[in-house]
Amino acid sequence: MDYPSRLGWLGLLPALIFPLIMFGNLPFPVSQAAAEVQLYPARPMADSAGHWSSLRETSKIDPQIPSSAAMTKQSGAGSVLTVETSDTSSIQTSPSISVTGHLPSPGAVIDVGVFDEPLASPGSQADAQLQAGSAGRPRLSAQLATAVTVNTTSMIIDGNTDTVDDLINEPSPDPPNNDEISLAEAIQAINNTGPGFTILFDGAKLPHGATINFSNSLFLTAGGTIINGDTNNDNLPDIVLNGPTGFISLGLVSPNNEIRHLVITGLTIQGATATNNRVVGSYLGTDVEGRFARPRQAPGLTITTAASNNIIENNIIAGNTGRTGVLINSGAQSNQLLGNRIGLNIDGAALPNQAGISIQNGSLQNLIGGSNRAGTACDSSCNIISGNSNFGVQIIGNGTSGNKVQGNFIGLNPAGTAAIPNSLSGIIIRLGASQNFIGDNRPLEQCNGPCNVISGNQQAGILIAEAGATNNEVRGNYIGLNPSGSAPIPNNFSGIEIVGQASQNRIGGGSRTTEACSGPCNVISGNGGAGIRLSDHNTRSNLVQGNFIGLDPTGERAIPNALSGVIVSSGASQNLVGGDIHKPSTCDGHCNFISGNRENGVFLHNSHTNTVQGNFIGLKPGGVTEMPNGLHGVELSGGASQNTIGGKRVSTLCDGPCNVISGNDQGITIRENNTENNRVEGNFIGLDAKGDGEVPNAFAGVVILSGAAANTIGGERNSSDCIDSCNVISGNQTIGVGIADAGTTANRVQGNYIGVNALGTSALGNHVSGVLIRSGATNNTIGGERSGTTCDGPCNLISGNLEAGVTIIDEGTNNNILQGNFIGVDRTGTVPIPNTTYGVIFQFGASANVVGLEPGAERNDRECSGVCNRIGHNLEGGVLVEGSNDPSLKNTIRGNAFFENGGLAIDLAVGPGGIGVTFNDPEDSDIGPNELMNFPMGITAIYNLDSDTTKISGTLDTSSLESVTIDVYASKKIDPSGYGEGEHYLGSTKPNKNGKFELAVTGQVDYPFLSATATDSNGSTSEFGPRPPLIFIPGIAGSELIDGPGGDKLWFPPLLDLQPRLQRLSLYTVTHPSDDIYAPNVLFSDPVNRPIYAKLLEFLATDGGYIEYQVDGIEARRTTAGCSINQMSRHPNFFVFAYDWRRSNAENATKLRDYVGCIQKFFPGSRMDILTHSMGGLVARRYILDNLD
Repeated sequence: MDYPSRLGWLGLLPALIFPLIMFGNLPFPVSQAAAEVQLYPARPMADSAGHWSSLRETSKIDPQIPSSAAMTKQSGAGSVLTVETSDTSSIQTSPSISVTGHLPSPGAVIDVGVFDEPLASPGSQADAQLQAGSAGRPRLSAQLATAVTVNTTSMIIDGNTDTVDDLINEPSPDPPNNDEISLAEAIQAINNTGPGFTILFDGAKLPHGATINFSNSLFLTAGGTIINGDTNNDNLPDIVLNGPTGFISLGLVSPNNEIRHLVITGLTIQGATATNNRVVGSYLGTDVEGRFARPRQAPGLTITTAASNNIIENNIIAGNTGRTGVLINSGAQSNQLLGNRIGLNIDGAALPNQAGISIQNGSLQNLIGGSNRAGTACDSSCNIISGNSNFGVQIIGNGTSGNKVQGNFIGLNPAGTAAIPNSLSGIIIRLGASQNFIGDNRPLEQCNGPCNVISGNQQAGILIAEAGATNNEVRGNYIGLNPSGSAPIPNNFSGIEIVGQASQNRIGGGSRTTEACSGPCNVISGNGGAGIRLSDHNTRSNLVQGNFIGLDPTGERAIPNALSGVIVSSGASQNLVGGDIHKPSTCDGHCNFISGNRENGVFLHNSHTNTVQGNFIGLKPGGVTEMPNGLHGVELSGGASQNTIGGKRVSTLCDGPCNVISGNDQGITIRENNTENNRVEGNFIGLDAKGDGEVPNAFAGVVILSGAAANTIGGERNSSDCIDSCNVISGNQTIGVGIADAGTTANRVQGNYIGVNALGTSALGNHVSGVLIRSGATNNTIGGERSGTTCDGPCNLISGNLEAGVTIIDEGTNNNILQGNFIGVDRTGTVPIPNTTYGVIFQFGASANVVGLEPGAERNDRECSGVCNRIGHNLEGGVLVEGSNDPSLKNTIRGNAFFENGGLAIDLAVGPGGIGVTFNDPEDSDIGPNELMNFPMGITAIYNLDSDTTKISGTLDTSSLESVTIDVYASKKIDPSGYGEGEHYLGSTKPNKNGKFELAVTGQVDYPFLSATATDSNGSTSEFGPRPPLIFIPGIAGSELIDGPGGDKLWFPPLLDLQPRLQRLSLYTVTHPSDDIYAPNVLFSDPVNRPIYAKLLEFLATDGGYIEYQVDGIEARRTTAGCSINQMSRHPNFFVFAYDWRRSNAENATKLRDYVGCIQKFFPGSRMDILTHSMGGLVARRYILDNLD
């Protein structure tokens, strides 16, 4: 029968039997419910001769028999003591009676009867079955044992020890030892006789503190023997056994013995026959007061060589300097240590053993503590294991398995208010020990039941070390805290360390069904190092699941670990922190809360193939309130490689492997050389667990820096929804993703949502840029080649950020690629979610980067697929390439879709003051951002119905024309600047040596507005060229004529005054020799409200997308007077030519040539379109004929 079942006798009152077992003289209620019953002898009821005493005659023992009881008495071994009472509720008697059996029915007579041999001693199960008698009153009958009383400190054997009766009847015959019985004689006589006897000590002759010295080890071979060293009935030891130094003092090699209230060192329970022994209320290693060490150079207690089912209870095991307090060795099995002080004296002060408890060499299924602690106090089966010079508990060696350490205080004082450290770790599991259990599932957040409080130790709380230490479990403990979990009592190193090739161990478990820290959840907080550290090569396949790390047990307050919450370092591999089981937006199941730690939440340093998934890192329970880790949510550095943070999600919610990494100083940091091939996928970073609110990391969401290479943030998606590897990286206080420093190369950011909510439907912007690449980072890729036009595959959705979508800055930040992304729009690509400034920015010398097609590459479709970035609705512009003293050069921007951005699609700006169109210069000799590459001009298209092709042509003025690529685009709308954007890519071509180029495309171009960029051999792409400027030349009588000297309007004048004024329009030199009449304006309407050109102007300025040139920007002054370059900022591209239609076509053609010269100041080198009719057509024809060059 194992110990818990023995505690459960009678079913109704298990709590009373436990103190009865320990301290005696307590009530013994008899229940009428069916249950198994066993009492344990504490003291025999015998006179000095060893005969039974009447219960009423025994003054030293108060059995508290009810007055209604009747009794019978017989003398001698094997006699029967019967107690009868009419009180059916209880029978109270001394716990010296042992009963095993079953209560049959209410009111039945209980009669054990006389056994054929003495009653089996504690721990055994008698053969007798309680039978129902004929009387209606309960009657308890039991066989009692014979006592041998030791009355000398001498160890001389001179009495008759053939049997116990012989020794009692024939003690030492010779004075002065006559009538004396030594301990050696008593043990020898019992060994010769057999089980069923008790050794007492005569308190009159052996007062408190009496010491029995001996030089040879003593062994109990008979079994069934009780040795009780309490002579004054105070339940404390009075007798000191002082055996040989460095050897066994007393050995139990037989079953069913009980050692009570002795002071002894070197007690051993040994051998397969040593079963069901009990050591209770004794001092092993101290003086008789339990205060000072009495070292004997032997373990305080050894249980060894297959000894089993022994109970060590309510002892002080301390002061064994140089030796272990309790050694469980060599296959010892199913032994229990309950309610002991190991390393502390009776006052609760440190009195060190060299080590507390060692379970080793194949010992199995031993129990240290238990699961019946009701509250935060260390009571019941709770051991206090503190103050030892080495470890608190060690479980070591191959085959050492199935052992449990539960419900103890390890490293604390008895009150649990302060540390009394074990000098090494609280618990060590090492060198092949496997399948051992530290703690167990708790029903509540409170640390009761099997919960150990493991705090205050000089090194780690728990250390699991070396090869073969596998499949051990740490569940439901408080590690680094006081018993209430309200304050730290740090272990000086980490809370838990798994090192030196230990593998397949589990910290916590995945059975939590709510966010509360119950069940297998450990609270690992307040430690002087990390919460959990996994280290060393081949430390692998360990699980950390369902814990609170850095928080108090409620999750509402931080109790930081001084370093990181979890550290995985020095080659540790294939370990799992978290798991893929937790409900959406909820940290249950495998999910760890890793928050409030002073450094990182999780730190992976020089470790490989580990996985961190399904955790809340930087948050409180509920997932909407921050509890920051002081540095990074997750850091990978020092050569960490092939690790995975997160995993592939199947929905847009944060469930399964999704980590929520928010509220930290920084979200995820990947840094240093050889930190490579790590993946960050499927996480929420910077937002709450629901995916629609900010819980910002104080700096960036993810950063890759200091030489980290070939890492992947995200991955390919099978949908435009943020599922699979897609991270949502939004709401962070600075940037979403940062990549920085020389040597930081070949990293990929793919398939993420950056700056939007988890559904991709609204902004949840990072407070600076969505992506920042800087400080010499090279050859990194943002996005990749999509298979279609939707934002799936490697496409990042980079929208809603409070500055730019992507910023690439600094000299040496080269050869980075931005492809296949949606920037400034929602996941459909149609709804605006603008970045507040530009879609993409290049500044401070960032050069040779690519947005879209790489130099020399081609794209054949008109829709935005493949490497095309869809860049729209950004408030200040599409792509800005900026710089003056340190211009960004050679940045290639090709094959993208630009639409409805607030400024230019591509803006080459010489410093902040250069924002806007940078006009071409002759032969493109100027310098600046992207070498201020000239843009193509005069793009026109002609559709050939016969061949079903459209020929697009234009010109470019630049040097090295043979190496330039022209990319041609069409758009539904024209940019408000009059300069193209480029929503649909039509293809690329090369200019000839004269700068003229043509591109033939199949079919008609469906979009009316054409534009183009030029990219030189170095990769520098120009701004988009303007649409060709439009010159409108009205027909005859379409221009207003004004008399110069008088300012009178001669055409059209007021209707009533028409004839006199018309006469003044004559060119006849006699009547009008001084012609001061001029044409300052085109008539768009006339005085009689008959529209001439008003609707045309309206169309050109709206659907046509033209901006009219007006003198000083005044709409009423549509005129050719002067050439106001100050209108440059308005980007005019629609010019009206008013002329004096009275003059010859030749004269007006000359004036038109001068006006074209004005227009060329706005559009150097550009071709121009002329819209005209009637007389205007004749003027235009003459202009062309006169200016064929």
